Amino acid sequence: MANYTAAQAAERFRVHRTTVLSWRNRGWCDPDTGKHRTLSPALDPVTGTPLKDPKTGALLFPESELVLAEQQTRAQHRRSHRRSRALVSARI
Repeated sequence: MANYTAAQAAERFRVHRTTVLSWRNRGWCDPDTGKHRTLSPALDPVTGTPLKDPKTGALLFPESELVLAEQQTRAQHRRSHRRSRALVSARI
């Protein structure tokens, strides 16, 4: 699996860079468990310290974590959008 900086992940997953940073700082609610999750940086297997991009010094995030965050936040958005649309159609 590849590791991405926030800017690279935003480009790869077609979200804004601040969305990736909010996954890291604020997190999201995991719909499967109902628990709050935050994006974890990739760790060096030897030292256990967070990996950083050698050119920019930005934290690197594992692709598996980014995919999970993106899928769960998009699913949450679709569910809440459907609920709000249902309320609007009920009022008409």
